[in-house]
Amino acid sequence: MVINFDHRHKKLDGDLLLTTACPVECDFCVYSCTASKDKEKWMPESTIRRVTEEYSKNDIGIRIGGGEPFYDLEKLSRCIDILLEYYKPNELLIITSGFFGSSLENARKHIAVIKEKAF
Repeated sequence: MVINFDHRHKKLDGDLLLTTACPVECDFCVYSCTASKDKEKWMPESTIRRVTEEYSKNDIGIRIGGGEPFYDLEKLSRCIDILLEYYKPNELLIITSGFFGSSLENARKHIAVIKEKAF
């Protein structure tokens, strides 16, 4: 059996649980996410950097998840800035509920955060 790598050419992906904040609040959420944007619901930047350094040293790709990473665009933007110090944009994934897709204007606003970084 031949296993082909995806476009990122990483053997493994590691999760970066950026937040447990999410406006969707699914009943089946494995992370018990809530809509609260409290500071403690978000991973500190120092932890993001430490995890990113370790993953990159071990050739592990990163899946940014949560909660909902797009729930706070400023925090997501700062997270991506840190990740891009160690990874190329095409080596990263973001897992999202797509809550921002309720309108074209809202979707453009949220996608702009990653588009401006050539993600």
